[in-house]
Amino acid sequence: MKKKLRLSIVLILAFICLNAQETHKPFQLALYNPVQIVAQDLSVHGFRFNLLYGENVDMVGFDMGLVNITNGYQKGAQFGIVSITEGAFTGARFGAVNITRGKAIGYSRGIVQIFDDGTTGWMSSGVNIIKGDVEGLVSGAVNIQHGKQMKGAMVGFVNIADEPKIDDGRRKKSKRKGTQIGLVNVAKSLKGVQIGLINVNKSAKIKVFPFILICKKAS
Repeated sequence: MKKKLRLSIVLILAFICLNAQETHKPFQLALYNPVQIVAQDLSVHGFRFNLLYGENVDMVGFDMGLVNITNGYQKGAQFGIVSITEGAFTGARFGAVNITRGKAIGYSRGIVQIFDDGTTGWMSSGVNIIKGDVEGLVSGAVNIQHGKQMKGAMVGFVNIADEPKIDDGRRKKSKRKGTQIGLVNVAKSLKGVQIGLINVNKSAKIKVFPFILICKKAS
């Protein structure tokens, strides 16, 4: 009997120690940080529900709430009013305001979206602001890209593809191939087609042209 009791105590202590060393938990319920089951310095791999505001390191799985904060990377599905990911995002996201500091891969839909390190996939919003390269489709009322490369299409009322400045104030040369469709299309450099009421492409032989502007070689 004593041996069984000792063995049980050892197993319980081992489980507690092992659980204490875990850097991620399977479930998170948060009212607001720090009133949440899993501390903000741990990750969640599973399900997270943020009643008002929740914050963790990495999030893998299903994430939903009013305000969702992830200080690392995020993978999976996310629903929220405001969602902020400090690292990369991979998956599908639906919300009002979506901010991604790392690269976004997959599908993201919102009212206002900000991407600080480029996108791959389909980004759909009222306003899309993308810093970095674009590969795929960007659709919205206003789409703005500050990046070097683009492979895909921008569809909206106003589409602007600019080039980022480097340290000495000069512009980086861009490598854009694709299409802009909207009322107003503006590109610093684009190899492709612009379809709209006003089309501006500074790398084309004809810089400004209505309805359709084709540039076969971007400078």
